[in-house]
Amino acid sequence: TACLLAAAAMGGHVRVGFENSLVNGDGSPARDNAQRVATIVEGLGLMGRRPADPGETRALLAAAAR
Repeated sequence: TACLLAAAAMGGHVRVGFENSLVNGDGSPARDNAQRVATIVEGLGLMGRRPADPGETRALLAAAAR
């Protein structure tokens, strides 16, 4: 969690889910994928950022493929 939020704070894009980590930042087991995502979304909000919407994500992926 801290690493992802640090990357976001530096302007990076992040992705999160159970396939990345089964534990929360405090070391407790994550309940489910939704909990992992919600934690990152909350952290982004504290930084004045938000997740990309589907259209923004498609545009980012298309740009990366060029």
